[in-house]
Amino acid sequence: MKAILALLFLAVPIGALQPSPAMLRQLFEEALARRREQYGDCDVRTAQAAWDLGLFLSRQGEASDARGALAEAVRIDEQAVGPAAAQTLADVEALALVSDVRQAEPLWKRAATSPDAALAARAL
Repeated sequence: MKAILALLFLAVPIGALQPSPAMLRQLFEEALARRREQYGDCDVRTAQAAWDLGLFLSRQGEASDARGALAEAVRIDEQAVGPAAAQTLADVEALALVSDVRQAEPLWKRAATSPDAALAARAL
């Protein structure tokens, strides 16, 4: 019996065991909605959920949607921890990565002012 189960498991393509990108996107969007509901629109946990969604979307090649989520993370962190905080400027860097050149330039300049030396160096 174990041998049959082992053969059946091996017969299933590994990709079939992976969740689809659409399903993962829905999970990230639901997590953001839960954070908004639990903590409100001005909490670092909500910003983190927006950042997570934005990063996922950027890795899926959905730059436009990623920009929206990352812009939300920047807005929330600006209110929650301040516009010059390292966390906010890390969000700004992520937003610059998915923005077109004209929009990205001021974001890179802003990220370069980060107190986090590694982030500032990457932005330069």
